[in-house]
Amino acid sequence: MNTSVETLAQIDATAALGLPLSASAETGLTPKDLGLPGTADHARAFYCSRDAQREERNGFKYTAAMKWRSAVELFAPDTRAVEFCWCEWERIMQLPRRLAGPACAAPTISRVI
Repeated sequence: MNTSVETLAQIDATAALGLPLSASAETGLTPKDLGLPGTADHARAFYCSRDAQREERNGFKYTAAMKWRSAVELFAPDTRAVEFCWCEWERIMQLPRRLAGPACAAPTISRVI
């Protein structure tokens, strides 16, 4: 049986609301329509975190840190998962997370004459 992630998301969304499964097929509800987080992004975030663990095991710690950061961006609505990913990033990089942004994103001070 070939089931897409979006179909599984519809099943989860309708089950969470107590609707019958046929209701999601008829109405075409998606998790975004119901205000639920996107499960496709969560699935990609889990893959990123799994890849990060594998990369670190293989000795590529900076690649693992970037995978943890990618997982943070995909886990955005879930604060526990985001906190865990940031802690792993901080542990590997030995830097605070406020330094994770690009250097060009630093605020600039303009001088008025």
